[in-house]
Amino acid sequence: MTTMRLHCRGFVHMKGKAKETGKEYDFAQLMIELDMSGNQNANMQRLAFGKEAVAFDVEPSFAAKFYGFPYPCDLDVQIEEQMVKGRRGSLETRKKAVNATLATPAVPAAAKAV
Repeated sequence: MTTMRLHCRGFVHMKGKAKETGKEYDFAQLMIELDMSGNQNANMQRLAFGKEAVAFDVEPSFAAKFYGFPYPCDLDVQIEEQMVKGRRGSLETRKKAVNATLATPAVPAAAKAV
């Protein structure tokens, strides 16, 4: 299991029954903030500036652990890797958050000296 510090903008947990199929669903996601990245190849160029919000999956059985944080906030998130069958039958690794704690802000060196 890996721990990462993530800047989290919010959290959503949705569960219910699909209207058309009646199939049950349950999913949870953290909205995390990342630096935008540019890209370039022979056919295109993507310039990117600033930050973007990206959904990061949370294991639904652990969703309650993400309730009540003062979003937006920095969280130390424990991440578990899961092997799953991909769309084309290949084996893929998916990462899901399974636990989090509110990150402790770093104390500046000048403040420590006082």
